[in-house]
Amino acid sequence: MPQERRKKMIKQLLNWSHKSMRRQTTSARNLSKMLGRMIYLKPQIRRASLHMKNLYKTLSKAINNNKDWNSMLELQPKLLKEWQWWIKEVKINYPTPFQQIPTQAVLTTDASKRGWGSTLTINSNNKMLTCAGKWSKKWKLTSSNQRELAAVHCAIRRFAKKLKKEKIRSLHLQTDNTTTSFNINRQNSSRSLANLTDRTLLLLEQMQIQIQATYLPGEQNITADALSRLNGAGDYHLESKIFIQLINQAKFPATIDLFANKENKLLKRYCTTQIDKEAVARDAFSISWKNEYPIIHPPIPVIGRCLEIIKQDKISALMILPKWTSQYWWPILMQMASQIYSLGNSGQVLKNGPIANRKGWALPPGEIIAVQIQQDKEVQMEKDFTDKHQYHVEQPTKQQKIKQNNYKEVGEDINKDWDMSPSTQKTQEINAQELKDLKQPQILILNFIEWQREQEASSACIINSKAALSTLLIAIGHQQGQIYNNTTANAVKIDRRNTAKKIKDQETYNVDQILNYIRQRVESDQILSELEIQAITLTIIMIVTTRRMSEIQRCQLNQSETTSDIIKLESDIYKIGGAPIQLTLKRAKDSRVCPVTWFKKWWQYQQQRSVDGKYLWWNFQKQTTASADYCSRQAKQIIAAAGEKRKFRITELRSASITKAIDSGIPMQAINSWSVHSDANKTLQRYYFRANSDQIIDAVLAPKQVYQFFQLPVLKQKRGSFERAVGLQYNQLAGYTC
Repeated sequence: MPQERRKKMIKQLLNWSHKSMRRQTTSARNLSKMLGRMIYLKPQIRRASLHMKNLYKTLSKAINNNKDWNSMLELQPKLLKEWQWWIKEVKINYPTPFQQIPTQAVLTTDASKRGWGSTLTINSNNKMLTCAGKWSKKWKLTSSNQRELAAVHCAIRRFAKKLKKEKIRSLHLQTDNTTTSFNINRQNSSRSLANLTDRTLLLLEQMQIQIQATYLPGEQNITADALSRLNGAGDYHLESKIFIQLINQAKFPATIDLFANKENKLLKRYCTTQIDKEAVARDAFSISWKNEYPIIHPPIPVIGRCLEIIKQDKISALMILPKWTSQYWWPILMQMASQIYSLGNSGQVLKNGPIANRKGWALPPGEIIAVQIQQDKEVQMEKDFTDKHQYHVEQPTKQQKIKQNNYKEVGEDINKDWDMSPSTQKTQEINAQELKDLKQPQILILNFIEWQREQEASSACIINSKAALSTLLIAIGHQQGQIYNNTTANAVKIDRRNTAKKIKDQETYNVDQILNYIRQRVESDQILSELEIQAITLTIIMIVTTRRMSEIQRCQLNQSETTSDIIKLESDIYKIGGAPIQLTLKRAKDSRVCPVTWFKKWWQYQQQRSVDGKYLWWNFQKQTTASADYCSRQAKQIIAAAGEKRKFRITELRSASITKAIDSGIPMQAINSWSVHSDANKTLQRYYFRANSDQIIDAVLAPKQVYQFFQLPVLKQKRGSFERAVGLQYNQLAGYTC
């Protein structure tokens, strides 16, 4: 777009934005002319149609009601979002290439009420990747068209890293939904799909990828369809004939089927998630797998967890799972596999259960394989020997327990207090009554800590475990003095030192740097936007009141007590017990950073939206009242624009303001009263001390200097002796009074 045309267009868009902000009226003909100029830019601004729908709606409503192009219509503030989007796009003036790049990858998607599925095929290596997901509660999808479009968006996001790695610049989308295909190609949609379409096209723009969509019949979209209706609960099983052939071929001495039920079990011993008296356990993860040779056909979400247990316990197992080479657990599986057997396609070897059939769930698409994981023979023999003698090693006699007691005391039941000694604690089980009957519970804590050290537990784990055990013992009925004492505290002294945070130099924002930036913005000839005025107002109010941003965001204007020189805001403190608070903004000596001046500038824009002073801050993106997070981001933008590269929390602005007040020589009583600090003496702060906040605010807003709030006792010495002591001339002590 030529520069002159761009400047003219921006000026016109700003004019329409101000009209919408002030709810001004205009003729339908003028709005139609503006829409014509915007339509001219559609070839360059690809998502233009999606951001003209509200404008078209306003125009058509006025014409339908009056049947006249000269009829007047009122511009609503909700149109501000569209005007601002157009201003941003015209300012960027990003060139759009018209050359169509040949397809480099093919993306297929499908969606169901339960979830979505997708495949990505890279043309260079003809490798297909798959991904799937369930709809979370955040997705408010009310139609199949919305679900299909959301599936495209989720698939592009999930494959974003792969597309970037393969340097894909042209993508061919295949979907069995004609509406989705049509919306992507024409880059337009109905109002109900506009948001999703815009988000998807924006994502592709950011990735610099061209996209072309075509319709794919549902009969051919098999893989993506199966992934969208994927049976993640594991309600399917291997055909019994296939299983018998597999066992004979692998010569695997299977002892238990870990993921099964009464109807589809492959072995007599099995685990299930249902109530079943014949099952070994209701949860396969609740029992030990060490003494077993398990058949593991797990639900897809727990495959990684199963591999972790196999690797940790060093067991031999036979796993049945889909051949999905792009999953995170595939490299781990290949490292552990000793033999791989191909069973065939999922539709040929697997059978859905009754629940899956009733709900329309699909089998995992693709090839199903069986992976035999065989531990090394020497390792397996050692493990079997250890498991065989485990009971004798871990169950010492009572006489051995008594010998282990290093804290023997006369007249006490030693065996009771030392049942949790380090050597037996691993397998010892103690019920609540036995814990309650302990006469020396602190000894139990010491032994527990010592056992954790033998297990090489981390310091953080030891501290947390001690706290949990102490809480349990107190809840049972033991006295706090027995649990929390010097003995138990010294036991974790080393661990507390290991987990202590490093003491670092405490840094904060530079208030003077921020205030100087605001002064420069005032002195410049540039017209400040409404957004920037709000951000500066929030920043200055936080500096002069030292209140949290959440408290400033909750403020309401007290119009009855507000004058030309004083602004009074009502808010609440939720922390430290909570209390209502009144913030008083007074005129400062420097008008460039005066909180009253800035608030009145902002109030000119916000007054119409405030509902009698109840809502002081505005979210320009969502066209609604601003949240505390939004206000914090606004203030952080001012801090960043001032040249502050350090990224602290916005709360640090309070610390910076109080730090400057302390550096200025203001007494702590005045600072505590001004900042409403929780550690201050409440009686002195609320009823007796009356701080002159005008002087404090002027000190914070003014260039850095030392104020004459008090006299140092050392300055009352004789003039000559003081000068000789510090090596300074008396006239260099500017700011102090003797």
